[in-house]
Amino acid sequence: EGVMWRRGPTTGPKYEMTADPGFRRSDRVRMEHATTAAGVATARMLDRAGNPNAVPVQVTERADESGEFRWIVAEAALAPLAPGDYAIEVALDEAKSVTAFKVVP
Repeated sequence: EGVMWRRGPTTGPKYEMTADPGFRRSDRVRMEHATTAAGVATARMLDRAGNPNAVPVQVTERADESGEFRWIVAEAALAPLAPGDYAIEVALDEAKSVTAFKVVP
């Protein structure tokens, strides 16, 4: 599971870590995954049935301060989504991590 962050009207311009998987359409979601594997990561948004949808997910990475691993960062705007269950799938080589969340009214 990834570490979830949110950014929206209640947080201002900064992201805040959250354990609550409920997001509003006005939020942005960010998932961070720690890895020591080399390679280029990809990410995609999935619907409740596990099918990819057209909402783009931006993927970046950053080094951890310890230097022992790096963070794969997947970020998406939730405005195009209707209320419901979704997930972001991050893939790196053969490894995949899926983190579920909800868009609430």
